[in-house]
Amino acid sequence: MTTVDPFIHPIPRKIQSDPELRPFFEYFVRWAHDMWKRSGGGDDLISDAGTRESYPWVLDETDTDSNIYPMFGSDSQSQDFIKNLYPQDTLEIKSLIRKIISNEIYTSAGDEFIKCKNKSTVKLPLNPSSDCIIYVHNGDGTLLTIDGNGKTINGDKKKFLTQKGSGLQIYYFIEDNEYIAI
Repeated sequence: MTTVDPFIHPIPRKIQSDPELRPFFEYFVRWAHDMWKRSGGGDDLISDAGTRESYPWVLDETDTDSNIYPMFGSDSQSQDFIKNLYPQDTLEIKSLIRKIISNEIYTSAGDEFIKCKNKSTVKLPLNPSSDCIIYVHNGDGTLLTIDGNGKTINGDKKKFLTQKGSGLQIYYFIEDNEYIAI
């Protein structure tokens, strides 16, 4: 059976930046992939197409939807259920694009990990999205220039890295219209 990456078709960036939609779609895509693999994946060989009871228990007549499924209960129950399902700290996970450049000038699209070699220059996005993250790594110790592309990086127009293995984490703050490097 062939193993397929569940994110072969990436979730659109507009949905990824929405803190309510992103966890739903990430969970849904993963669930759909797991169901696809569970049903045979690419082989799709189903040996028994017979009907059987899906639930082995019998529901009592006193059970209501709100007792069985908390999401169908009152508004406060629904909110608590959703908060427990998607804790706040999981909303900040971003998928990074990996890129290796060598002796070139590269303009980042944002949310990237860029490994640089041979006197490269990385230009940060001209119009970055809110909370954009860029990781820059000097792979060989030659001069690496990081250009703010019209915005400042910790108050400077450019940053330079010359030590092999050094790197910066660069965050864009839309409120201040500047990059912060740590």
